[in-house]
Amino acid sequence: MTRVAADSSRRQLLLLGVVSAAILLVVLALATAGRPAAPGQVLSTDPGDGAALDRAPTAVRLALSDPVDAALSHVTVADAAGAVLNAGDVRAAGGDALVQPVTPAGRGVFTIAYHVTFADGREVVGSARFSVGTGVPPPADAQAPPDGHAHDVDPLSAVLLAADVAVLLGAVSLLLFVRPRRRTG
Repeated sequence: MTRVAADSSRRQLLLLGVVSAAILLVVLALATAGRPAAPGQVLSTDPGDGAALDRAPTAVRLALSDPVDAALSHVTVADAAGAVLNAGDVRAAGGDALVQPVTPAGRGVFTIAYHVTFADGREVVGSARFSVGTGVPPPADAQAPPDGHAHDVDPLSAVLLAADVAVLLGAVSLLLFVRPRRRTG
């Protein structure tokens, strides 16, 4: 290999390294840009989780940590038998709350199940239970979805994905730009 060819190969490898690093930085920036540190939260429900009411509510309200997209959010109120008591569509209230009108029902245990989509695209699912006319709080629901369930990419996974992309680009570039030495002999 001549000195000119060796210098050209070194420049190509240096350029490859710089381009790979730049691509990695762009991928990392895109993966983490605008991402909040914590998922949105349902701060409270009305009736509250575990409440024991004398009279059935005509609506349930979810107070939220951030502005909500009511069109993509769902709130369902059901009795112990699973009959849905919703009386219309869920609506935003004050930008950071949801209100779901319900048909008042008799006594028993009721579940509020929600899937909230925030204005920035974050999501959270969960549930709350209350009782009406029983005089005691409802029993815990073992099958309730966990509060705080989100569909975001965690930062560590984003970094590992970006590193995988950088390694793949580097390997492909090496295959394209670095040529094997010719054997003389």
